[in-house]
Amino acid sequence: MQLNKNDVFIVDIIDMNIDGFGIAKINGFPIFIENTITNEVCEIKMIKVTKKYGIGKLLRIISESKNRVAIHDPKGTWVGTMPLQHLNYETQLLLKQQFVAQTLKKVGGLNINVASTLPCDALVGYRNKAQIPVRMIDNVLTTGFYRKNSHTLIPIEDFIIQDKYIDFVVLKVRDILRKYHILAYDEITHSGVIREIIVRRSAKLKQVQVVLVALIQSFPHQQVIIDEICQIEEVVSVVLNINSKITNVILGDENIILYRDDYIFDELFDLKFKISSRSFYQVNHFQTEKLYALAYQLANLQSSDIVLDAYCGIGTIGLPIAKKVKHVYGIEVVADAITMANENIKLNNIHNATYICGLAEDVISQFKNINFDVLFVDPARKGLDEKFIKKSVLMQPKKIVYISCNPTTFARDLKMYHELGYCADIVYPVDMFPQTAHVECVALLERK
Repeated sequence: MQLNKNDVFIVDIIDMNIDGFGIAKINGFPIFIENTITNEVCEIKMIKVTKKYGIGKLLRIISESKNRVAIHDPKGTWVGTMPLQHLNYETQLLLKQQFVAQTLKKVGGLNINVASTLPCDALVGYRNKAQIPVRMIDNVLTTGFYRKNSHTLIPIEDFIIQDKYIDFVVLKVRDILRKYHILAYDEITHSGVIREIIVRRSAKLKQVQVVLVALIQSFPHQQVIIDEICQIEEVVSVVLNINSKITNVILGDENIILYRDDYIFDELFDLKFKISSRSFYQVNHFQTEKLYALAYQLANLQSSDIVLDAYCGIGTIGLPIAKKVKHVYGIEVVADAITMANENIKLNNIHNATYICGLAEDVISQFKNINFDVLFVDPARKGLDEKFIKKSVLMQPKKIVYISCNPTTFARDLKMYHELGYCADIVYPVDMFPQTAHVECVALLERK
């Protein structure tokens, strides 16, 4: 049977993928349909047909799953910020657990026990940072998010999963820019002024940083605009980031501090952290404490332990345990993060932490004479460098605790560690981002 675009079918949804698409089959040919759930019967219209799969659009649900809930906002599905919002939370957690198990097996060839996904207490309003594109729509500067797989901006004022006050600040900044007729960036003509509005907030300390990503270093009414932004309650830092390149990368290389300093403070566990505009900092503050507490529990830290925190960022993993162990060493390639880490050492009166800037796979060789008890790794989405894995094994730490934000590279890296003699018995998924397809994983690896 030949499938064609615009064909209409009634199908049974037999499975789901992590992106919130239900899966149906017509004569064995897979069809992916957004906003559908396993065991539903749906009427769909084919909107794309390739040699290997089809994409269907949901027309109506004939038989609805008991796991379906009312969605918060359809825009969150269109732009991909909340692809799982049509699922009840128990089903979201189960889907993430299953995805991690399938990925470990498919990518790593590993049959490792996967625990139930650690739930998050806040299902909405949990993000402490927003990166919002700015574009002109009908000659009006508009904030929102791009429709999936496009450069079409969908105007959004309530992002649901962001801190409500961050949404408020974004709109206030937008309205100030509108007031003075500032042009948004045009990616076709590479003209205009403002490309992105970035807002980060410490809910605990009631501090907000605003970063304007601009094409140029100065623009009309700049000082009065900054003065008005500074009047927004909680704003303690305003930074102008210059990005004049034709690129999808958000931040440019140059920062100009327009108000006070290029940082805010937040508290994690019982420590205070200074966070700059370029610093990586987990976007779900309260779930981060659960994630790290689980990692510390797996490490079973002792007062005599020497710890290496690779990919250490501003020190959020290593510094909370510094006073409980003998010494903490950290490695981070981002120079600004190491600057912040060393500031945070002083800020918290810690005397047994050493942080070094450089690539983890290179700097780790400097520690060949140190016997590490515990190695923490928390890399970016691309995972660990193969050289780092091999060198870390040669150091023979007693334990490796791997925290990952990407199950695919996590499975790949675990496979190599298993081949080199460091094995995990169980993987713990942690839901840092409810309503989304993202899931963090934590595992303890020990020599077998």
